[in-house]
Amino acid sequence: KNIDPEKFKRFYDKFIYLIVIIASITNIPQLLKVWIGKDVSGVSAISWFMFSAISVSWIIYGILHKDKHILLMNCMLMIMQSLIAIGAIVYN
Repeated sequence: KNIDPEKFKRFYDKFIYLIVIIASITNIPQLLKVWIGKDVSGVSAISWFMFSAISVSWIIYGILHKDKHILLMNCMLMIMQSLIAIGAIVYN
């Protein structure tokens, strides 16, 4: 039986919100290590600021293409990545 492409697209449009949440959650352990544990060993502020800058590029792309999934995920990631980078500077 063939899968209806439109049904699959609607399903995936909803499923991608789970991916948005998971992508953001992946940064939480690093964020907690920096801000709660005040442990910045092995944390590169430059790398995390660059990740944040890349997310800003995706935010602009999401705005230009009116893609709320890309926009939402990268806004969340940019905030977390910036906080990690700032924490690496504060506690270094």
